[in-house]
Amino acid sequence: MLFRSASIEPKGIIDLAGEFPVLAGRQLRARLFTVDPGGIVGIHTHNERPGYAYIISGKIREHRNDSPRPIDHAAGSVAMEKAGVTHWWENIFDEPVQALVVDIFKPE
Repeated sequence: MLFRSASIEPKGIIDLAGEFPVLAGRQLRARLFTVDPGGIVGIHTHNERPGYAYIISGKIREHRNDSPRPIDHAAGSVAMEKAGVTHWWENIFDEPVQALVVDIFKPE
């Protein structure tokens, strides 16, 4: 995944094996993404990595394979990232955007 003018700050990880043995090898993680104006989060797919992106502040544009048009997300909105979703984000707006991204992840 390509990041340009973007940063990721880990906020917490839970090993899911202790919570749900069937999810051994997977983690629930929370990260704070900050994307400056002109920044991008490169194209990626969410197979076996469902999650939510909650926009805390600012606005960002999402391009995804299951939407015919780009989606502009503003503070307070949530983007669902589920199996089969391929997407990328760009900040075409004048201020940085912050998003709390929570997903189930399988470390390699």
